[in-house]
Amino acid sequence: GDPHDCEGWRLPTVAEWEYLARGGTTTGTWAGDLDTCTGTSSVLQDVAWYVGNSGGSGPYVVAALQANPWGLYDVLGNLLEWCWDPLGTPTSDAPVTNPVASGNGGGALQTCRGGAWPMEPWANRAAYRSAATRFQVAPFRGFRWVRTLP
Repeated sequence: GDPHDCEGWRLPTVAEWEYLARGGTTTGTWAGDLDTCTGTSSVLQDVAWYVGNSGGSGPYVVAALQANPWGLYDVLGNLLEWCWDPLGTPTSDAPVTNPVASGNGGGALQTCRGGAWPMEPWANRAAYRSAATRFQVAPFRGFRWVRTLP
């Protein structure tokens, strides 16, 4: 079904997640474009827990690093975040506002966004997507609730 019909809290769609992660910016991260793909990134150092600053362990307490321009913490790094849409949701070349997958769970793999503490810089950016089965537990995967406004 359409997640916007949900009363109460739910997972964000892939489009909603990227919108909130970018915080009004258009660069690779809300703090700017990445300056490296591996190792330590000066762009991510104060805004995201990733392999370059996590010491190889995590997750970390939320809000230990800087918030994005909209006051949201840890939208990049720390934990990959589950989204409503299954991976591989067909896309369109036509302009679409807030596209939604046709049916939650239409695929075997669910989309995750945002990178995580054991991941390289290239994975800790707004456009990064990965996936897992819905029941695959990992210490670097979590979620962020959103709510549809009436």
